Amino acid sequence: MRPLSRQRYRKFNLYGEPALNTTDEVDIAVFNTTFGATFGTFTCMDLLFFNPGMRLVREFGVTDIAFPTAWFSELPFLTAVQAQSAWAIGLGVNFLGSGYNLPSVGNSGSGVYSAEQGVLASVMAQENGTKLLVARVPISPRKYSAANRENGQIRKGSPATFDLLLKNDNLRDYTSAPLTPEIGSNLTLTHCQADLCCTVDYQLELVDASGAFNYRLVVIDGIVTHDGGKYVNREQVCSVIACSGAETTSCSDDLSLSTYSANTLFKSLVVSGNFSTDLLQPNTLVVPSLQVLRPLDDFLYAPSFPTSASRLQLTRSVSNLHAFGIFSHDFEPADA
Repeated sequence: MRPLSRQRYRKFNLYGEPALNTTDEVDIAVFNTTFGATFGTFTCMDLLFFNPGMRLVREFGVTDIAFPTAWFSELPFLTAVQAQSAWAIGLGVNFLGSGYNLPSVGNSGSGVYSAEQGVLASVMAQENGTKLLVARVPISPRKYSAANRENGQIRKGSPATFDLLLKNDNLRDYTSAPLTPEIGSNLTLTHCQADLCCTVDYQLELVDASGAFNYRLVVIDGIVTHDGGKYVNREQVCSVIACSGAETTSCSDDLSLSTYSANTLFKSLVVSGNFSTDLLQPNTLVVPSLQVLRPLDDFLYAPSFPTSASRLQLTRSVSNLHAFGIFSHDFEPADA
């Protein structure tokens, strides 16, 4: 007879559910397996808070996350596969994300991820339906095997247009500085907000030097909200974003307004910052597929808190880059 495990978990951080309340204490759902993995589960908005998601890893030794969700993707940092992949790598776990799929209202995005390899299989759908994702997942999340990359590589999006409804983050409390479209030179830009200083080192090649170019280094060290002023917490971010214009708030605009990214080749790119937390995640986004870059193949990530600046570095030339940076919620309420 196969062993069974029954756990009770109730969503703790609600999203657009005013008719519901939460328990005083969060449900911690953890179960062990016969093959050596320890699973934890949570859903949806709980991904953005310390409790319960971070606690499962930091306090309960969870190695694998089961994450059912009806995620609403938000530009520029929180599209579904982007957020799931970043969480897996940043927390050092295997992550199984199963997303409700109704693209017309903004729900899509599922994937299988590991800490060392990032995406093993993923999909950002542009039409209704179901899809089974299959991948070979290492029992140890940080054990690398090239063979794991060769199965389940769906990584689907639309090749040209995307019909998934996307939310847009309000970046009014962020600040930014423009990258210079200077071809062939090794360039450096530093920009600070409060106690966080971010630096980007880069080299570009432009297919169409006469076209638009609005890449910006976007920085936040402070209190942020999502979805129209709700879900208040602290955040630190250093990221290069393909914006639609010269204003920081344009860096969350629709993808159709920053198509110059297809004509921009980053031959080298390093983003670093002096973060005040170790709750860091490498956050990347490639368009128009809304897929992500992968560690080792595409980038190296070196979190160095508290000794020195944490770094995210491309390992190959990349075009169609929409976001590339280090993302951190402090995962505490704004009044903590």
